[in-house]
This record gives sequence, C-alpha cells and structure tokens, in this order.
Amino acid sequence: MRGVQVTRKKRIASLIAALIIAIMSTMVFISANAASDTYVPRLTAPSSDNGYYFSNKNIFYSSGYGMPNCTAYAYGRAYEILGSKPSLPGYDARRWYELTTAYEKGQEPRVGAIACWWGESSGHVAVVEKIEDGVVTFSNSSWSGTMFYLTTGKADGSNNFGGNSSWTFQGFIYLLDDDGSSGGSSGGATDSGNNETPVDPIGVIGENQLMRVNIKVNSLAVRSNPSTDASAIGYISTGSQGKDYFVSELCTDTKYCWGKINYGGREGWIALSTWATNEGCYTYGDVDMDGSLTILDSTKMQRSIARLDNGETTDLYDCDKDGDFDIADCVALQKILAVS
Repeated sequence: MRGVQVTRKKRIASLIAALIIAIMSTMVFISANAASDTYVPRLTAPSSDNGYYFSNKNIFYSSGYGMPNCTAYAYGRAYEILGSKPSLPGYDARRWYELTTAYEKGQEPRVGAIACWWGESSGHVAVVEKIEDGVVTFSNSSWSGTMFYLTTGKADGSNNFGGNSSWTFQGFIYLLDDDGSSGGSSGGATDSGNNETPVDPIGVIGENQLMRVNIKVNSLAVRSNPSTDASAIGYISTGSQGKDYFVSELCTDTKYCWGKINYGGREGWIALSTWATNEGCYTYGDVDMDGSLTILDSTKMQRSIARLDNGETTDLYDCDKDGDFDIADCVALQKILAVS
C-alpha cells in the first residue's frame, strides 16, 4: 500500500511539473508573439486625409517630398504606429539606418520595423506589416512612382528580403519592443519638441554679409516663416546640377537649419540641413566675389544696372538692403569705397 501511495505522489508531482512547463512555454510563446497579436498591419493605402502622411506632421510632406516617396511613407507609418512623432532622420533612404540612433536596430524582421536598403544611386525603406510562414510582408511607397504597394521577402533574408538586387540590405529599425510597446529610449519624440535638441547651423553669417549656398533638390518649399507649419509661398527646383542662392539670415529648430532668401522680391525661408552646401560668405557689394570691395565691384555694378529692369534683385548687388537693385545701390557702394 505504501508503495502505491509513493507511486501516486510521484505521478502527481510529474503531472504538476508537466503543467508548469506547459504554462511557461505558453507564456514564452505569447511574449514572443505579443507584438504580432497587438499590431494592426497596414495592407491598404492611407486615405488622403490621413494626417500622418498628408499634413505638416510629416516632415517630408511639409518639405515638398511627400508621397509617392518611400521615406515620406515610412515616416508617416512610423508616426501612425507609435502615435507620436518618430525620431527618424529627414534624409534620403540610404542614410536612415546609419543616422537613426533613437531605436534599436538589428538583422531579424519584426512587425512594425523599418527595413533599410542602400544603393549606389538610390536606397529604399519599407515597413514590416506581417511575418507568416517564413514570409515577410512589407508596405512601401516609391519616389515619383507608386503611391502604395506591398512586397514580400523570405524571413531568413536569403532573397535580400525582397529588395532590388542592386541594393544592399542594411538592417531593421525597431520601432516597437518585443512586447509591442514603443521602442527607443524615449518612446519617440513629442510634438512639443521640449526634449529635442536644435540642429547645428551650416555656418555663421557675419555682419553685412550673405552666405552663398548651393542647393540640389527636386522640389523644395519656400516658407513664409522658418517652420514646417508655415505656409509655402512657392517652390524651388534645381535638379542634380544645383543652383546658388544667397542667405541673409540663419535660424534653427529641432528639425532643420533654416535660411532666409529673396524669393521673387519676397522674403522666404528654406530648410538647408539636408540639401545645401555652404559656399562661403560674401559682403554686400562684393559682386565679383573676390573677397574684398574695390572699384572693380562698382564698375561691374554700373555696367549691370543698364541690363537690369528697375526692381530686379541680385542679392550681393543690394548694397542698401531695400530688396531690389537700382542706382541707389551703386551710390551706396561708392560711399562705402570712399571711406574704406
């Protein structure tokens, strides 16, 4: 009888141990798949009134680089996933993986993660929406191409995660933790910007000087004030060759270094941080840009005024800083030369 009781006790103990193991295994499974269970995939295009993609909340949209564009889409999708402003770079896709520091990164796909590819002439970013049966589903947009589309790739990365064969896969940016909560050290930046640090200016403009910058961009908004929330008064397009503009004032916020330019006789502001190169600063009146004011500048101004309609602006020629170029600027330069 005693042997039977011992045997029963052993069986009960074995059953309890097996039950504990089963419960623990289930908990591990649930934990590993929590993000998948709570995550809502986007498998259709966002509507045109979705502010995460089509409003000034989206830094690419507000800068004239809205969808169709992979970075504009990925930024908007990240905003939608997190529910707060994402800490992602305002650069082209090739540099996202390199420049993102607010979130963990790695080589394994997770739902809600941003996949990054680098290419010699172009890159791409896409968002992981589903991982099922060894297949990853990505949501995408393409620059000047398709507004929204889905792609798939093998979860082990053996086919470059479905990316173009000319691209090199860099890795995933994990917006969410394994439990489906917001990733990153601060869970994403806030709209208020109180916890963000202003960006560095691209240089310093001295007194009575203008900074010459070379802009290379397909379409850049010129805004009424140095803010992505300000209205656009126009757009400039320079192409790959670039074009020089003269900046009279700089200011920074948590997104960009802004430069004030003359835009068709109006003051306007453009974001300089990502597509502008500082070509040096020049004093008003130094129209030959040799670094000094001489009689040669005055002669060039007098010759030029005969070819220009009154009121046309040429930046360095505007010695009296009234917004246009006329005979008064020649007089102003001559006065400067007379006392120098």
